[in-house]
Formats: sequence, C-alpha cells, structure tokens
Amino acid sequence: MSTMIQPKKNSHGVYTLRKVVPADLKSILGGEIKRTLDTKVLSVAKRCAPAKIAEIESIIQDARRQLTAEQAITQNDIDAIVENWTISILSQEDLIRDRYTYVEPIDQSRDHSVDNGYLQDQLEEGQRRECHQQPKILMLMQHEIEEALQLTPLDCPLTDNWRYELAWGLALRRNDLTNNYLNYRRPKALEKKKGLDKLQKKLQDSSAEPSTSTKPRFSAVFTQYQEQLRRESPDRADNRIIEYTTSVNRFIELHGDLPIDDYENIHIAEFRNIMAQMPLHPDKATRQLPLEQQILVPGRKISPARVRNILNGLSAIFQSAVVNCIIKENVVRTTPKTRMEPKAATNRDFTEQEIQRIFSSPAFQTKPTTTDDAMLYWVPIILYYIGARVEEICQLQREDIVLDPLPCIHIRSGEGRSLKNAQSARMVPIHSHIIELGFLEFVAQCTTPQLFPVSRSSRGKLSYLFSRRFSIYIKEVCGITRDGIKPTHSFRHTFATQCRRLRIREDIQYAITGHTQSGVGRNYGSYPPDMMKDDIELIPRLNLKKVI
Repeated sequence: MSTMIQPKKNSHGVYTLRKVVPADLKSILGGEIKRTLDTKVLSVAKRCAPAKIAEIESIIQDARRQLTAEQAITQNDIDAIVENWTISILSQEDLIRDRYTYVEPIDQSRDHSVDNGYLQDQLEEGQRRECHQQPKILMLMQHEIEEALQLTPLDCPLTDNWRYELAWGLALRRNDLTNNYLNYRRPKALEKKKGLDKLQKKLQDSSAEPSTSTKPRFSAVFTQYQEQLRRESPDRADNRIIEYTTSVNRFIELHGDLPIDDYENIHIAEFRNIMAQMPLHPDKATRQLPLEQQILVPGRKISPARVRNILNGLSAIFQSAVVNCIIKENVVRTTPKTRMEPKAATNRDFTEQEIQRIFSSPAFQTKPTTTDDAMLYWVPIILYYIGARVEEICQLQREDIVLDPLPCIHIRSGEGRSLKNAQSARMVPIHSHIIELGFLEFVAQCTTPQLFPVSRSSRGKLSYLFSRRFSIYIKEVCGITRDGIKPTHSFRHTFATQCRRLRIREDIQYAITGHTQSGVGRNYGSYPPDMMKDDIELIPRLNLKKVI
C-alpha cells in the first residue's frame, strides 16, 4: 500500500504536497508534482490535503493512459504516414503551386507562401521543441494531418505528442516539396519572365538565316541529362540538378536555347567572361536584373574557382550529348581556358590556438537542449577527429552509427543521403574521446531517423544552415576572422595536417577522409575499420569534458 503524502512546509512556511513521479512517467510529467495548500496552519493543511492528493493521483492516472496510448504508436508509424503523404503529393505540381506558393505582385516571381515562410522560420531556427509554437504548427498543418491520416489510417487515436510529431514531419516534407517545385519549375519560369520565350520566337521569325540543325536544343539535352542522372546516380541526382540549373538558366539567358550543335567556342568564352563579373552576394533585386546589368553592380565578384565550377556543370551536360552520340565534341572542353593567377599561400587549417578557442567557447561547456545546439556541439567535434565533410555528418541517421565489431560511423548514400563520389562511402571508427563525451548516449536517445533533424536548403543541403551558423559563431564568439579559413572545411585541412605530423600513411588518411586514392594499386583491396582505429586514436585529444 502506498504511503499517504504528508503536508510539509516550504521555505516560506506554507504547507505543500510533493509527489515523486514514477520513473516511466517522468518524460511526461517531469520529476515531481507539487501543489500548495495555501496555509501555514497544519490542521487546515490536513483538511485541504485529500482533495489535492486526489488531483495529483488523477494527473498521474491521466499520464499513464497517455503513455499507454503513445506506446501503441511508434516513430516508424509516423515516418510511414509522412512518406506516404509525400509520395501522394509529389507529382501534383498544381496542388503544390496553389497551396504552398504565391506570386509576388511587384516582379511576378513565385516564392513560398506566407504560411510556408513561417514554417521555414521555425525549421531554420530549430524551434520545434518549444511548446509555445505547437498550437501554431498544428493549426497550419491541420489539413495535411487529416489528409495523411486518410491515406494511412492508424488503429488508435493520436496523442498530443504524436500529433505534434506528425505535424512537424509533414511540415519538413511540405517545405521540401515546395523547394523541389520552385527549383524544377524555374527554368521555364525564368525563360518566360526574362522574355526568352518571345525572344526565341522572334529569332526564329526574323530575316536572319535560321538554324538548319536537327539536333535537340540545349534545354532538351539538359532534361535528358537529368533523367540519366536519376537513373545512374539517384542519390546524388537532385543536388547535382539543383546546382546546375542556375548555370543552365544563365547560359540560355545569354545565348538563347539553341540546338546543341550550334554553340561554338565563342559562346562559351563570352559566358565565362560574363560569369567572372557576377556579384558574389547579389540581393533579390539584383538577381532579377538581366545578366548584362548584374555585372555592373559594384562589389566583390565570384571567384575564378566558382567560374570554373559553373563551366564544369555546362561541360557535364555537353559531355552527356557526346556520350549519347548527339554531338561529336564537347565545346566547353575545346574552349581555351583563362590563366588563373596563383593565390598567395594561406593556412586553411586551424592553428592549435584557434582549436583551443573554438572548443573552450560556450557551446562546448553546457548541455545542448535543442537540435541546433546539439549540432553546434557534436558536428565540430566529429569533424575534428575524423576529417569528414560537413554534409556527410549533418545527414547521418541513427542506423549509421554501428557498434559491432567496434563503434563506427557508416558514411554512405541512400535514403536521403548523398556523397561526393563513390570513394566517399566508408566505415570510420569513432575516436574514443567522442564516445567518452557521450556521443553513443546521444544517439541512443535520438527519437528521429536523422541524428540532426533539420530541413534541407533550396539546394538540397542539410548542412547549409549549420555551416552558416557555425561561420558566424567562430567569427563573433571565437574571434577567428583571418583569411583562408572556411569554418567547417578547415577541420578537414586540420585533420590532414595532423596526419602528416603523425606520419600516418597517406592511403590510410585518404581512407578515413574519403579522398580518391591515387595510383591503380591502391584501388585494390579495402580498408577495414580496425586498420584505421589506431591511427585515428593518435589525433590529439581536445580539452573537453563530458557535459551530456
């Protein structure tokens, strides 16, 4: 028989009742339930106590019923509901356009609706766990919740917690669907907005000698290239297409959507020279201007390396036409290249003092309480110890943390993950210090498939918002502002420098970081985790103690 709760005085002399919450209900009620009896007189307190005790017991019983209901549903059930809804909406472009986008009255461009903008703010700011946001999120997602439950009914009603989890999962997908729609419709929208559709017709109707080519136009080749990418590299296709679409739009804006074999070296050279004059960080008003006007905007210009990457994107499309026997040569490859002035040598890795400043800063001294805080804590630590790419870590899922035969991070593609190349897939041992800091406990407590449940940027990157936040953090909080530092990628350079100091074999270093191995012989055989473990343990330990 349970012991009756006895009134006890608090520090102000007022009698209160305190009940320790059963362990299995602490996630719902917290550690303790307290009720005041509003009196300093014991006899009065004893008369009031039974009603308050009954109230406390009622709260515990309600929580137990809630727990039973919540245990009848799993995260896998919620994930299945979300994915089924996403699949059903994905192909309905008109529905996505009408529900989730709007046309700006000034420039007639299309963007996220106001409600979608609010959801994006919450996704970006990591506020999904703040209780005061729940009613607004539930209200905005009510239609999608009902729609999703009609597609995938549950055998029992949703509790408030699971309803909110479903609302947030659907909100993430709603944002992804809208980004997907806006990115894939923009080539045609831009063509119409810039008047290229009319210009193309005007060119065809003019007295100038029309093209006699029977080859497909550049936009058609790009469409074919997208289909080929999705067949051959489904995990990387979306990111690649998003990355190349802007370059394709600009190229068509400058030279028109010509038959693929009508482009000559002069077209590529002119495009390259225009790109070299493009502003580095154009605002929205600048982006709406024609290219010839954008290059007149004062300020910093994009780097020669960025221009080279833009041309590489075009080259990939032209090369696909070569591979498919549409044209005989890749006009981008045959265009003479400009000479890139060598940059002054800069240290792109962090110094020992900078590493100390980063990891002695506030983000690493207190327990993370939000997704953003958890990323700010764990991602830099992992990058320091294994030299991974930031996107590889930000896209990790719970199942990617493997414990047998030794704790490893499985960096791979598939199910929403993408890699730079085939050599990037690898199994990397987890440094013992990461384990001591509580990483495996963090993974075990994770309630979502993603370790860091964040939304993708419009370019499909899960690391975008984190990288931007961390860049601001090391400048404003850590005071690291020198040229040459690329906040997240500099950990990769730092790891490489550490490996050289420690005389770690280059092929082992490449196996850890996912670099392409040089030399044919190094592509034979494999690099099992136990071969890498001892070398990873040589990386100097950070001066950090467990805070989680």
